[in-house]
Amino acid sequence: MFRIKNRATIFSLSKKAVLGIAASYIVVATVLLLRMKPEPLLIGVDQYGTRVIRDSSDRLVKKERENFLKRFLTLLYNYDSTSFEERVSESGDLMSDALWTEKRDEFAKIASQLKAEDLEQKATVSELRELEETSYQADVALTIRRKLTENKVKLRVDLRLRPNRRNENNPYPFEVERYDEQQAL
Repeated sequence: MFRIKNRATIFSLSKKAVLGIAASYIVVATVLLLRMKPEPLLIGVDQYGTRVIRDSSDRLVKKERENFLKRFLTLLYNYDSTSFEERVSESGDLMSDALWTEKRDEFAKIASQLKAEDLEQKATVSELRELEETSYQADVALTIRRKLTENKVKLRVDLRLRPNRRNENNPYPFEVERYDEQQAL
């Protein structure tokens, strides 16, 4: 009788020891993973092959920056009276919080004006120049249609980018920190 009890006691103690070690391992592994803060690994695929992207001077990162700027400018300048608020909201997702706060009142004023008149504006990014790694200049050709009149305007837009974490609303690793527009001749 003592032998059966003794075996049961040894078995239950060993079971508790194994569960304790497993629980300790889980806790330690979880704490270490949370402290590491892993960063995503970017793998570039283009006509030259597949590679790990390690620096911001890679041609795929430059192309992604250009695509980001074209997307931003398209959202900001292509609209009509009914889609203005939606388009500006989407372009606001690509702006820094400080820039959005600065431009919000201006956008609200334009939205109220567009409710009173029918307008359609189409934009084409004709040229995009990199001045520095985070500064760009874009030439945008606008076609503005009011009722039966159509005007063509050329803008020169200076943009400054800064790094940002990718998220659901902004899948790019950048955001627009500042933009200034001037009418070009």
